[in-house]
Amino acid sequence: MIDKVRFSYCEKDIVLIKSFNGGISLQEYINAWRKVRGLRMLQKNVKGVISDFTDCEFQIEEEELDELFIFFQKNINFIVNLKLALVIDSPKVAVMTLFIQKYKIDQIKIFSSKIPALNWIHSDS
Repeated sequence: MIDKVRFSYCEKDIVLIKSFNGGISLQEYINAWRKVRGLRMLQKNVKGVISDFTDCEFQIEEEELDELFIFFQKNINFIVNLKLALVIDSPKVAVMTLFIQKYKIDQIKIFSSKIPALNWIHSDS
């Protein structure tokens, strides 16, 4: 797992970027969030998190969406005031679109590249 995700900050440390590579399962995605929490990577100045899946095989399936939602529910105080951007350039974008619509999660948006994701995190909307 350690070599499947790289963490970095940009925009004066107000945006955390999780860049994934290789095949990424739901459990690996959740473990990356646990690492962010465990290492206290989300300081008060962080406005958003970009999960960049452009260099990986996105392996999260529709049947796993309930488990992902439960994880976010249990950790809501950890992410409540953050914008969560997903950068996905594969057909699997449909799975995450379904997740956002099914659970009516306004703080998550999907983008095809990082620049629009950064612009959204900096916007007031």
